[in-house]
Amino acid sequence: MKIIIIAITILASIPCFSQNLENLDIKYGFNKFKLGSSYQNYSRDLTFLFDDSKTGVKYYKYIKKDISVFGFSNVKEINLGFYRDKLYTININLYPSSNDEIFSTVASKLKDLFGYPTTTSSGRDYGEWDSRTYMENVNQWLSSKTLLGLSEFKCSSPTNPCVINIFLVSKVIQRQISNDGF
Repeated sequence: MKIIIIAITILASIPCFSQNLENLDIKYGFNKFKLGSSYQNYSRDLTFLFDDSKTGVKYYKYIKKDISVFGFSNVKEINLGFYRDKLYTININLYPSSNDEIFSTVASKLKDLFGYPTTTSSGRDYGEWDSRTYMENVNQWLSSKTLLGLSEFKCSSPTNPCVINIFLVSKVIQRQISNDGF
């Protein structure tokens, strides 16, 4: 009888998990930025950063300061990557004064929206990036159309601020980039 109850509990939780990841595909972006949307929607609010000649993705910095993340207004920068004038990736950096509190709050809110991360890692698993910064925590949600990541970069120097990074990638456009490169 206990085995049946455990099996029913596990099976009942599967639709909730997939529904949350479906919510990630429904949202398919962040705030006013929708993956797959046209470059023209944002062009007057962007400055060119660089062109990745290997993939053909063009990266831009969003220059307006009108975006917050779950009420945190300390968004330092937002970078957008476009492939064939379609929004491919969104990269948001927060420079908080208290890294741990903001990271755990953002992680909790993302979990409320999209369920438990499909991948998590903590510690120095990713190694030293330089002598002052290393990746501490990583959470990723992977759905059929979207990859969402939340990373925390710790630091030991006031001149090199700690960063919380949120990124979204269109898996649809990622497959198109791969197909075009083959």
